[in-house]
Amino acid sequence: MQRWGRGDRVAGQQLISRHEPELRRFFRAQQPSDADDLTQETLLAIMEARDRFRGEASFRTYLLRIARYKLWSHRRRRQGLHVVWEDAEDALLFDEKGDDCAASDDGLQEALKRLPPMLSRVIVLSFEKKLSRDVIASELGIPPGTVASRLRTAKTRLKALLLAGNG
Repeated sequence: MQRWGRGDRVAGQQLISRHEPELRRFFRAQQPSDADDLTQETLLAIMEARDRFRGEASFRTYLLRIARYKLWSHRRRRQGLHVVWEDAEDALLFDEKGDDCAASDDGLQEALKRLPPMLSRVIVLSFEKKLSRDVIASELGIPPGTVASRLRTAKTRLKALLLAGNG
């Protein structure tokens, strides 16, 4: 990757040809209908960022991290960020005293957009898709305990954003 970042095109071609099949398999398993487009988007992102690769992780780890972000971004665009907030009111919209924390659904949507992707994705899967912790864990490839932790963190941050927006 470092040679490619310095302009060695052959090194870049070798790197891509070595990792493209795994990338394609990843997207076919996650989003079969859009696997080819997502593969190309990810490879383009890697090409554009090749001189910024710091080498703190392996290229494979770097590639798959970008692939996950591309997948989440794609799903957000495709599905939208609409969350069924009525199902989440007790968990998100009221503070400990029962006071209303959010003024509108638009405010909720804006606050959700401000969360990191890994947190907003868990909220969407939990409240909009009504998926269980185990199903979310399987979909995201993380342990169920991590899902629970991210959901708690997401709720806390979302609530803080909503309270700050009404202050």
